[in-house]
Order: sequence, then structure tokens, then C-alpha cells
Amino acid sequence: MTDSSGIEFQRVRTPEQYAGFQECASIGFQQRMENAEAWTEAILADLDALDHRVAVADGRTVGTFLSFDQRLTAVGGATVPARAVSAVTVLPTHRRRGILGRHMRESLTAARVDGAAAATLIAAEYAIYARYGFGQSTEVVDYRIAVDRAQLPERSSDQLRYVGGDEYLAAADGIRERVSVPGRVSRLGINGRQSAGLLGKDDDKQRLVLRRDGDVAGVLIYTVENKWTDSRPDSTVTVSELLGIDVAAERELWAFVMSIDWVSTVLAPQRAPDDIVSTVPVDPRTVQVSNRCDMLWIRPLDVPALFAARTYAAPGRIVLDVTDPGYDGAGPGPAHGRFLIESAGAAGGAGTCAPTDEPADLALDVTDLGRLWLSDEPVARRVAVGSVRELTDGAAARADLMLFSPRRPWSVEHF
Repeated sequence: MTDSSGIEFQRVRTPEQYAGFQECASIGFQQRMENAEAWTEAILADLDALDHRVAVADGRTVGTFLSFDQRLTAVGGATVPARAVSAVTVLPTHRRRGILGRHMRESLTAARVDGAAAATLIAAEYAIYARYGFGQSTEVVDYRIAVDRAQLPERSSDQLRYVGGDEYLAAADGIRERVSVPGRVSRLGINGRQSAGLLGKDDDKQRLVLRRDGDVAGVLIYTVENKWTDSRPDSTVTVSELLGIDVAAERELWAFVMSIDWVSTVLAPQRAPDDIVSTVPVDPRTVQVSNRCDMLWIRPLDVPALFAARTYAAPGRIVLDVTDPGYDGAGPGPAHGRFLIESAGAAGGAGTCAPTDEPADLALDVTDLGRLWLSDEPVARRVAVGSVRELTDGAAARADLMLFSPRRPWSVEHF
């Protein structure tokens, strides 16, 4: 379909279209894809499972957009259907022509029709996506550990060993089925194979599986930058994946990484803000946060489905008044309205959510709703900074009691 400016919007169905998609994306992201040939072969073998779309002008791809089905984890461990958005680019020569807006509106409209409770993305630039109803919903931090100064606990007798790609992939998939941290999104199979080193050429990553009584308890991927300073080893380890079924498994993996010979520094990017890493060394000052950033952005599409899926820490009721201006301000969006959230059971129990005409207790924009749903930040603090308005006295405190989560959300996957 061609618009009035002569730009044609297509769904990718042929190798030639996908080649144009990759060329445009490499310019937009300012880098060539690692293992591009193997990645392309894998994508073309299952092209219908992923919705690649392109904008074409004068025979050249000038914009890209990818969406696919995903599962998003609520507080309490249940998951809801979501539509992930990724690989969004527009060539610098074709900005301000409505390419992103056209792709986004079509994707979100289809997602709602298909029953998605929300859409998700990871924003390369902060200022772009609020106009489509997305809002920052999780954070990540980068850790830097000076292991040459760290005193470490004794390691347990759990079995930890280096493995090949196939064994690692099976173990990593199994771990993910047991990790119920709020905000976690499901992983595409192709991303799993890439992480396991099964896509393309060999890489320099080391992969380990931790077992306890024969069962998988954790997985770890790291790389080493070998360096000597003044005739002494001064290497740096970068952790790209570390997941455990419980705190003990995570501590075991962190203790191992920090104890690798010749290593003076461990870097752990894009970890959960409440990761236990700082509790592993005897001296927690050896662990420093080197960066803090937004990660998962959520666009609520079905408010009752989202809030009915999560659990609540205390009984109560709260009415939210959500303003949803639609996609690019085109009109009331699917999350617009007033919603009653009720939890009558014990701590950790289920709740209900439904539209209501009752007076509202809290008012907020749709861009703040994902953060509130995942309990990433106390409601009282959002009120204090002006992002949420308290319409009845004590409403923020009541909401915080109901919505409390013992873990901060973490999306785990990059997509």
C-alpha cells in the first residue's frame, strides 16, 4: 500500500525484502549485525512467525519495523500476552514523513484485536515513544566489581562446569521457565540460539551450567578481556547472562565469577536494580553501580486483563482514572477510562479489575500505568514527583500496600 508521499508500506515475505530490511536497520543502528548470514538464514526459514515490515521509497527500504508475540510476567508470576516491538528504524533521509507513526498505529491496533494485554519495547531514545502510550516500566543498572579487593564466601559443593551450546540452551530455557520475576519477557528462539553460540561462527564466550543434585540450578555466560599491567594480570570479565533458580544459586555463580584467576574487575551490565551481587563480597564497597537506565517500556492495551493477572500484597480497593490520548494523540486509546481494582484475599492473593463509574482515587497518564502495574516505584513517590495525582486522602498509601512487590521488576531479555 502506497501513501500520498509515494512511500509504500509492505510486509516482508521474500529474501529480497528482508535484505532491504537488514540494510536499512544496519544504517539506523549504525552497525552491522553479528552473524548476519546465519541470522538471515534462520529468519527466512520461519518468516511468518515474525512480522517484519518495511517502508519503501523509489525502490529502497527507508524504514523498518518488527513485532512479534511475547509473554509478559506480572507480579506473582502469571503471564499475559503482549506484542513486542523491535528493530524500529527510519533512514535519516526520510524522517518526519510519518513512517514510524504508520507502522506503530497498525501494529498496536492489530495487537489489541489479537488480544494482547500490552505492547512492549526497549527504547533506544527516550523521547520518542510516549506519544504512542509507552512509558518506562523497568530499570536496569550496570555493576562494576573490584574483585582484587573483594573477600568472597566459601563456595558450595554444587556442580558447576563449562558446557557446549546445545547443553547450555536446554539449561537456559529450563531456568527461564522457573524464573518468575515481574517484568520478565519471553525470549525468541532465535535469540536463545544466538546466546548459546549456535548461530553462526564460534564466539569467545564461556558458558557454564550449575547443577544441584543433578538438576539445573543456574546458567552463566561471560567473556574475558585479557590484560597485564606492570607485569601483573589485570583482566576484566564481562557477564552477559547469569540466572539462578534461587538466591543461593545466584550467589554461587557470582562467587565463581569473582574468583576467576587473573581477573581484577567484573562488569555486569543491565542487571536488576535489586540484584544480590553487592551482598556476595564481604566488603560491599567493592561493588559499584556504574550506570542506571530505563529498560522495558510498556504500552497498556487491556487494563482489566493486566491488573487481574497480578497478585496483591494486601486486601483493598482503589479506583484509577487513566488518561489515554490514543496513538499519537489521535483520540481516546484502549486504556482510557476509570478502573476499580479490588483485592479481598490474603497477602499474595488474586484481585479483580473492571471499568467503573465510581469516583477516582488516583489519576495518571497511560505512560505511568505500566510502572504502577509492575510496582517498580512506590505510588506515593510518583505522587510526590507529580506523575500521579492523589484525588482522595490516603489513596497512595493504600495503593502501595496493595501493590507492593518483594522484587523490583526486571525484563531479563533484550529484544
